[in-house]
Amino acid sequence: MKGKLILKATIQAGILKDAIQAMSGIINECRLQIGPDGINARAVGTSNAVMAGFDIPKESFGSYVAEGGTLGIDLVSLERPLNLFKTEDLILIKAEAGRLSLTFGGNAYSTQLLDVNTIRKDPNLPTVIPPAKFKVSGAELAGTIRAIKAFTDTVHLVTDPKRGTAFLEGSGNVDSVRLSLNPSEVSGDPAATWYSLDYILEMVKTVSKAETVEVSSGVDMILRMELDLPGCHVRYVLAPRVEVDEVVNLPPEGEE
Repeated sequence: MKGKLILKATIQAGILKDAIQAMSGIINECRLQIGPDGINARAVGTSNAVMAGFDIPKESFGSYVAEGGTLGIDLVSLERPLNLFKTEDLILIKAEAGRLSLTFGGNAYSTQLLDVNTIRKDPNLPTVIPPAKFKVSGAELAGTIRAIKAFTDTVHLVTDPKRGTAFLEGSGNVDSVRLSLNPSEVSGDPAATWYSLDYILEMVKTVSKAETVEVSSGVDMILRMELDLPGCHVRYVLAPRVEVDEVVNLPPEGEE
């Protein structure tokens, strides 16, 4: 029995896979918003310390018919069937009668959509804008984060706009390390904040694919990372670790 058609569109499998993977390592489920200008998702992790989201504009689709609505998506489950398709495959996405389907040629996948009422509401973006910004190669940032993981579980991001520098540092029980980045367009005020590496290590799986990442931070402030991949825009927000044993949470849904 057919129900209301919420979405019928074609898109390269690689675009959708990159978008889903940008969130699935951090967040298990989300509300996928379907609108006339494209699709987007934004969700906060169970710890309230991290937010991830993506936007895929209408222009990234081969064809796009959307009645509009909200879909409940299991991100982890949806990531697996995307491996059935090649990056360049133009897959057909349909959301209808409480189910989501992906098809290309002889390959097909269908799953029951989640009840959106059981999924946390989309979070508001933090209204505080970190004052320090710089841009850096996604591959360089990812490589530096992975390298520093060998020494510490938390990382201190320090930015000095006057000198045009940015570096990461951390310390273990008996040693310490500082790794410099090669940033561009360093602007704003000096920044120095500690962050947990757990979430950042998941983020850099996607960050490494981006030619350039815009990084924003401050003094004991949230970390924001924005990047463009082919066909989609990805955003991360991470709360700081003010002290080693104290984690600051992002604002709850509906609060500014």
